[in-house]
Amino acid sequence: MLHLHIANVDFYVFTRIYLARCKLILANFIVLCVWATTKKLRENDCLILLISLAFIDFVYAVLQFPYLIILIAGARPDDVPFDYDPWIVVPLGGPSAALMKAGCTITTAIAIDRLRALYFPIAYYRQSKRTWSVAAFVLALLLAFIDWIVLQLTVKIQRVPGCSSFGCFTNELFRAYWGLSNMMMNLLSCILTVLIVYHLYKRSALMSKAAEVEKHNKSKIDKSANRVALYILLVSALIGVVPGCLNGVGTIVSFKLLEEVSFFVGTCATLSGLSHAFIFGMAHREIKAAIMRKICGVKMLERVTTRVDHSSTAGVTSKNHPMKIAPPKDSLTLEIPPH
Repeated sequence: MLHLHIANVDFYVFTRIYLARCKLILANFIVLCVWATTKKLRENDCLILLISLAFIDFVYAVLQFPYLIILIAGARPDDVPFDYDPWIVVPLGGPSAALMKAGCTITTAIAIDRLRALYFPIAYYRQSKRTWSVAAFVLALLLAFIDWIVLQLTVKIQRVPGCSSFGCFTNELFRAYWGLSNMMMNLLSCILTVLIVYHLYKRSALMSKAAEVEKHNKSKIDKSANRVALYILLVSALIGVVPGCLNGVGTIVSFKLLEEVSFFVGTCATLSGLSHAFIFGMAHREIKAAIMRKICGVKMLERVTTRVDHSSTAGVTSKNHPMKIAPPKDSLTLEIPPH
């Protein structure tokens, strides 16, 4: 019978998480670089919230990098308890733990943004989306900073023999505040996501009104960004909400299984951030085209839509005057000969 010792399992898990963080850093770095070097993407206000989330995922993974190195380096042989230095683990793990609140806030802001477009479309398209998006990003960073301040004020750094992660070096007060506040934010995001999916499914009269308003605001709408936002909300609901809620409940109810779940909250945050980067690259047409062009050196063909210019047909089509198709601006002009 194969027997896996706890220390070996922890080392294996830490190493896998470390490799996942490397992928997370690379994936979000590519998305951020493509956005920063493409003028058309920078000027797209619909992408501000989504890029803010990519930035937070990137910084989170970078901050977790040295923390995981310390955990891997401090792995002990079998039957030897962990003995990490709390004056190293807490300062390295604290900023990334606080930044999880920023990710939850941006995800909730994306959900609120979609609901505003559904419920109040007229007011939504009249207001500046850039102002709202930047304000949400600043609020997310502010809430993360508050979490870090609470950590500094409530946690007394001291040795805890056998402690294998950041959480057990903190106290019950901080764990309750951090776990419950993140749980409430995740629950709010999940509820809003359910409402969005419900309205998209039902196609109610309210949605018809929103669609009518969208016809008059086509220049302000990025359908790819809307699709990316919905995918991100669904991924966050599936990967982030369940472990986040279990972690929050674990701060109230003393149950051994719930205490073990708290370790995987950071892992789920990594998987969620990695999923976000791939959603950007696969679901948003312009970001995908920019990545293919700048990273892979492959130029994707632009989608061409045409319309018939009736003024140019002049009634009857003959052999000497083929019917002309006058496409919109910046697209191709096609000529279709008569049969």
